[in-house]
Amino acid sequence: MARFIYRAMDEKGFYTNGEHECTSKKELEQFLNAKGLFLVSCSQPAKFKLSAEKIKLRDIIIFSRQFSVLSNAGISQDECIRTIAAHTDKDSMRTILNEIAGEMQHGKPLSECMEKHEKVFKYFFVSMMKVGEFSGEVDRVLRDVADYYEDEGKLQSKIRGAITYPVILGVMIVAIVIFLMNGIVPQFQEMFVSMGAELPFITQMLINVSDFVRQNGLLLALFLVLLILGIRFYVKTEKGRYHVDRLTLSLPVISEVYTKVVTARFARSMSILLNSGISLMQSFDIIDSLISNGVVLERFKECKESVSLGYTYSSSLEKMNFFPSILLNMVAAGEKAGSLGEVFEKTSSFFDDEADREIDTMIKLIEPVMLVIAGAVIVLVFLSIMLPMFDMIGNV
Repeated sequence: MARFIYRAMDEKGFYTNGEHECTSKKELEQFLNAKGLFLVSCSQPAKFKLSAEKIKLRDIIIFSRQFSVLSNAGISQDECIRTIAAHTDKDSMRTILNEIAGEMQHGKPLSECMEKHEKVFKYFFVSMMKVGEFSGEVDRVLRDVADYYEDEGKLQSKIRGAITYPVILGVMIVAIVIFLMNGIVPQFQEMFVSMGAELPFITQMLINVSDFVRQNGLLLALFLVLLILGIRFYVKTEKGRYHVDRLTLSLPVISEVYTKVVTARFARSMSILLNSGISLMQSFDIIDSLISNGVVLERFKECKESVSLGYTYSSSLEKMNFFPSILLNMVAAGEKAGSLGEVFEKTSSFFDDEADREIDTMIKLIEPVMLVIAGAVIVLVFLSIMLPMFDMIGNV
């Protein structure tokens, strides 16, 4: 399939411009003739790399909303795809959608076409599309998926905000230390040496550190870069990722925040899946793809096996030793009442709020800690400079 930018004329001599995806110029002429138009000229835009323009979560949310509205209006799926492609401002998204629309012309279902673009349409999205196609309620399912991704996006934004703040403070502290070590301390060091002042331990220690940093600055910078690259490489390995996941679950404050975040995501996913008519065991297979923590995933697979052996869902979740007791109690009640989907829907809202509160609490804890560290560094440098000065004034 290729994209053609064309100029055409109707029977009355009026010109019109547009774009169309087809295999050849001849097919473009047939397409225009069917609409009572005659091709005047056409051209193909320069090709580009998809990697140059990354498709983000927000693009998938907009696509889901638009597709839901168009499908609800009675427009066919392939026409929905073409309409959205024509109005998107992202070239990479337009190309993918036009490829999908082209494949659908050959009789392939939309979900099967989407599976070929797994980096854009994730397993969860494709699975929900299959549910919509099977039930004939694509518009409702995509509306639910858009709500899910919007909640997910808000949560990710909140987490990024919580991480960004301490990182900025940390960079500021390092910048202050570097400035003091290279700009302030050497000046006072020369003064103290020229006056023959006896230096206190704290001042001598700071001068030694300052000398070491100035003399080995390049080596320290190189070591720091190599350390960061090494950590990043290790974290990307299966073993490294697993160790990071285990560490995440063991850190005091972070583990509590992470548990609430994962619980909210899990409850929200189960709510959509069960309310869409997917069975419990099928839901488990889809949830597998949404769990990013290797330790939690191991426990969840054991939970899935337990349910397949006939144990209740609530007792199997309890064996994971991960989810909060309130979720387990709600699931147990939902099993008895036969309303698990509704229970998960209510529980997800509760844990969304809990996750927000935990993140806010973490930020409030990090802020004073970072400020205390910054203050301690400044006070240390101040004392190391002022103490020998006080001694010299006293001697005078």
